[in-house]
Amino acid sequence: MFSSKRIDDLETPAKIRALKFLTEARGELAPLGVDVIVTCTVRDGEAQNDLYAHGRTRAQLDAAGLHHVEPKPGRILTNATAGDSFHQWKVALDVMLVRHGKLIDDDTPEGKALWQRLGEIGERCGLVWAGRWLGRLKEECHFQYTGALKLADFKAGMTLTEATA
Repeated sequence: MFSSKRIDDLETPAKIRALKFLTEARGELAPLGVDVIVTCTVRDGEAQNDLYAHGRTRAQLDAAGLHHVEPKPGRILTNATAGDSFHQWKVALDVMLVRHGKLIDDDTPEGKALWQRLGEIGERCGLVWAGRWLGRLKEECHFQYTGALKLADFKAGMTLTEATA
């Protein structure tokens, strides 16, 4: 199982935007005592399926064809199984907001405002912010740069470097 937090593991076009994003976000939020930490860049299919298992029952995992994956307690963390996450294609990163070593809750008014500000910084740096997505796909912590490629394009063998060359 492989899961990375290293920006260097991203495809170059995504890496460039992620570095700019982190530099700007940390610069803007530091005066508020807030830091931005990277929790994941790239993960393999096994790690993706393990993440998918959080908050799901045996029956739900079986329905997704994940007979070999054990359910994990807690809330649902992702809706993507192996192959359906942009993290596996090296074009996405997840981050968290931290103040004094504690995660900032995105359900409080202050937390919502900080995540909104972070999302705007990411968009300004050329990233797509999943905090704007609708319904069950919405994820404040997720940012990506796909160069307009879709999952099907990556699955067909296209790379971000080829698409942006």
